[in-house]
Amino acid sequence: EDVAFDDQKRRANIKDARRAALTSCVALALCLDVKNTNPDDGLTNDEMRPYVAFALASPVDWLVHSAALLQRCRIEAHSVYSADRAALQLEVLANQHVSQKPGDACASDRIAFASCVDYPSRWELDGEVAHAMASLGAFVSAAERFKKIHEWDLV
Repeated sequence: EDVAFDDQKRRANIKDARRAALTSCVALALCLDVKNTNPDDGLTNDEMRPYVAFALASPVDWLVHSAALLQRCRIEAHSVYSADRAALQLEVLANQHVSQKPGDACASDRIAFASCVDYPSRWELDGEVAHAMASLGAFVSAAERFKKIHEWDLV
């Protein structure tokens, strides 16, 4: 039996994916609002977790998902139990900028929601990784990252 191509269904799926990505962007914006309007204490991080969890629940867009992972890393970096995992996740996020593996998102897909999320540049992310490594005591790895981004005063 020949199945007719249903263009309406395909368009609805695309609209649903864009709607899910925009909803995640709004959740991340609300998370940043909580961060910017409250003092830097443990309660603020706990208030931010549900927004990040919501954004991570539906990984539709590459950049939106990466921004949610980055925000989760920043929250977890304050905990003794998850600081090392947060640093490793930060390193993976920084390394994916230069990754050219088959199946990776193309540049147009990566920047589709660039104006909607707060995602740092590659160099800022490398600096954040270096600071995270230094805070964990991995000074050689931190020095290599600082050299890579030409932060000579921090080496």
